Parts: sequence; C-alpha cells; structure tokens
Amino acid sequence: MESLMGVHPGELQWIDFFTSHEGLHLLYEQAQTRRVPRQEGWYDLSTHFPWIGMRTADPRGAHAEFFRGIRNPIAVKIGPGMGAGKLQETIEVLHPDDEPGRLTLIHRFGADSIARFLPPLIEAARATGKTVLWCCDPMHGNTHATADGTKTRNFEEILSEIDQAFDIHAACGNRLGRHPHRGDWGRRDGVPGRARGCAKRT
Repeated sequence: MESLMGVHPGELQWIDFFTSHEGLHLLYEQAQTRRVPRQEGWYDLSTHFPWIGMRTADPRGAHAEFFRGIRNPIAVKIGPGMGAGKLQETIEVLHPDDEPGRLTLIHRFGADSIARFLPPLIEAARATGKTVLWCCDPMHGNTHATADGTKTRNFEEILSEIDQAFDIHAACGNRLGRHPHRGDWGRRDGVPGRARGCAKRT
C-alpha cells in the first residue's frame, strides 16, 4: 500500500525540528499554554523556545511573569539598554533554580557597541552565581536604512560583531565553541587577548 505521495509508509522517516519566536503577544502565548503528559508544570506549545524581546524585557513586567511560569527553555534579548542591575534581576526572576539550559541571553549590540556593553554584562551575569547560555544576534544591532527607508545590513559589520563576540567571551572566560572562520577559541592572530572591562579570572 502506498501513501498519496507515492511513498510506502515503511519508508517514511520522522524529522525532528524545533521552532523559536518572540513571545510578544501574551494573549496568543497564553492561549497555547497547556499541561502535557508525563511532564510537570505548564508549557507554551506555540513554540519550543520562546524569547523575550528588548521592548518587553522588564523583570517586573507581564512578559517576565508569564515566562517565569512556563517550563520551556527561554531566552531574553539584551542590548545597550540592559544595565547590570536589570540583567541580574532578570536572571533572578527567570532562572531561580539554576536549571541547566533554562535561560539563554541573546545579546545584540552592533559592531560598534559590543566591546563597550558586553563585558560588564558578562561579569554581572557571572556575579549572580547562575549558569546561563549566551547567544549572539549579529543582525538586529547592525540595521541601517537606505534613503527610501528600506532596512538593510552590512555583511562586514555582521561578521565583525560575531568575531568580537567570540573574542570578548573568550577573554571573559566563557567558552562558546569553535570559531567557524578562524578555527580557534576566540584568539586573533594566534595571540590570546583580553577584552576591555573583563575581570581577569583566577
């Protein structure tokens, strides 16, 4: 017996894929939130990995309250407006049990700003004693508008922010993974550097 697509059922294979989006519209997210079999707590079933955007990243706001109550792995976008104190409060609200993989911090500063803003936030997160995952969004901080208002981005700036992110994290003692372009651990020209503002680890 063949399926409608001409493929025998025994030949079908399952493909695992995962989705992520900003949990901006809380009424939509709440409507998709359920208890699931064989799991404790509530899950936002609109996506596997919801995140809080910079516009709603208030640790005392409604979005943090909703995200605090779901069991999904979650993320928060952080940018130049996220000070050290606010970041620490956000981590305490969303990540009280220090559950591995629970909280990801997605930083987006732009190539011209990442070296100034990221190191103190890394140190602030470390000071909480909680383990977080770090992710670089090199797109949204490097947006420019053309004369007619069209949004565009410069590839060199995108690549620069990624390069700097690896260097800064490595200098601050974070191991992000193998650099896809240089093949090292955040070193430039084979010489380890230390980003300005990072406390030297002992």
